[in-house]
Order: sequence, then C-alpha cells, then structure tokens
Amino acid sequence: MKMKFTFLAVLLLCLASSYAQQALPNGGFESWSSPYSPTSWTTFEDVVPPIAGVGLSAKDSVDKYEGSASVVLTSKYVALADDTAAGSLSLGTGTFAGGSPKLFGAPFTSSPDTLTFAYKYAPVANDSAGFYIQLKKAGANKLALGGNLLGTGGQWQVVT
Repeated sequence: MKMKFTFLAVLLLCLASSYAQQALPNGGFESWSSPYSPTSWTTFEDVVPPIAGVGLSAKDSVDKYEGSASVVLTSKYVALADDTAAGSLSLGTGTFAGGSPKLFGAPFTSSPDTLTFAYKYAPVANDSAGFYIQLKKAGANKLALGGNLLGTGGQWQVVT
C-alpha cells in the first residue's frame, strides 16, 4: 500500500523566553549539510543510510514561511524495506540503533515560554501528519506535547 503526504515545515521558528531569548540553531534553514538535511537538524534519511536519497526530505527555497528555506517532508513506499517510510525532521542529532532511529535533540539554555512553528500540509486520501515537541532538563521531561496537523488548503498555518 502506497501512502504519500507532503508536509512543509518551518519548525520552531521562534523560541521566546520572558527572561532571555536564544536563537534556535539554523531556525530559518539557511544552511544545509546535505541535499535532504538542514545543518543542526536530523532527518530520517540521516539516521537510516540504506534509504538515503529516496527523497523523504528536501530543501525548498521558493515556498517558505520565514528564513531562506523550508523542509519538504514526504512519505514514500521504499521497496528495500517493503514498507512506507515517513519523512521526519528533528533538531539535533540522531542515529540508528537497535532496529529503530534514536533522536538526541540539542542543548538549549533558555527557558522558553512560547514555542511557535509554521507548516503547510496537503493531505492525500487517508494521509495524516503530526508533530511532537519534547523538552528535558537534566534528563527529566519538562514538556512533552504532540498533535495532529490539519490540511491547510495551500496556506501556511502557524501553531503557537
């Protein structure tokens, strides 16, 4: 079964704190370490090398919300895995261990009171898309939040 969706994201564009502001590393996706991965971010293709280059994530310099680019995430059937793989994007580093991707995030010294990101989503058939945000302090969860993303009719939607 082949399911496909495209999700353009500018994730966590602003992290604001009532005490201080700290810029998110490469928050506007200005620099890219590969054709499918912005610098300081990890995509599914970074941590699962056998499918690298399949096109689950890509740079889009034309359709963007803020900064110089957005990231296009797509789900595709991958014959090598005989399964559908979903595009993903995570701040920080990751690796493939124990049969699944492991994401490690990135240190952030500020205490944000607001998280904001923009997305553009065009679902096809029974597609779905979602987001998950997790903040930790000294290894303990301080915030874990996720949800489903709704179709945006071709317009950017901001979530705060």
